[in-house]
Amino acid sequence: MEINTALKKARQSRGLTQEQFVAGILSPAHYSKIERGLHEISAKDLMAILQKNKISFDEFFKQNSVAQADDENNLGDQLQTAYYNQDFNQVRKLVTEIQQLPHHDLLKIKAKLILTLLEGKRKFDVKDKNIVLQRLFAGDNWLQDKFSLDLLANFGTSIFTHDDFAFFFQKIFTTYNDKMSEQTEKMQTTIATICVNYLYTCAENKFVKDNKEPIYLLGQLSQTPSLVLYKIIGHFYQCYFAGDTEQVLAIKKLIKASNLENILSILPE
Repeated sequence: MEINTALKKARQSRGLTQEQFVAGILSPAHYSKIERGLHEISAKDLMAILQKNKISFDEFFKQNSVAQADDENNLGDQLQTAYYNQDFNQVRKLVTEIQQLPHHDLLKIKAKLILTLLEGKRKFDVKDKNIVLQRLFAGDNWLQDKFSLDLLANFGTSIFTHDDFAFFFQKIFTTYNDKMSEQTEKMQTTIATICVNYLYTCAENKFVKDNKEPIYLLGQLSQTPSLVLYKIIGHFYQCYFAGDTEQVLAIKKLIKASNLENILSILPE
């Protein structure tokens, strides 16, 4: 079920008019177009509507849940590795294989996004966004669910607007501020990836005021070898937003000398 249809169903089941359902959040005229599928709803407005009407995220999204098959993680890992290695032929091969699977909607979205990114494009499909939202909030507490956070790490910058991503990130910052070192290494890696992706959108959209909190979270990472690069990238962005060109170039030189040229492609110029 599409999100606009699910909203209409939830509203009607409560016997509310459109004006009552979204009072204080959206204008009835704008919301009417959302229900009719003429306008897309932002994640922030969707969450506000659900909270206002005391509709649990789980209740709303469970009806829209998407099945995940056992081999999704394996193919997803292969796809991610091929992308980081900029192995265009391997990505195309995996994308072809994945698109022929009978289900795996989420993995198909990931494959399509990775292929378009390698082709130098940036676009998203509203239906793809809806599927990711459905999966993101399928659990009881997405902020502490690694699978949900992995979705945001993988798809956040490609599917969501900066405003939507900022909404999600603020929830993450409130939850994990001063608690990063208490998390498992894998959870820290996922949150660090979200921070790095969020910082990239800040740089790309010139949102200088939004950069302090993700840099602060990266600074709280444990000092384990697997997290060192994230801490270096956090320092890179601190220098980048401070206009310290000399340090920015020095960090890029270090990354290149460490044979990590692919990392340079995900940093701003």
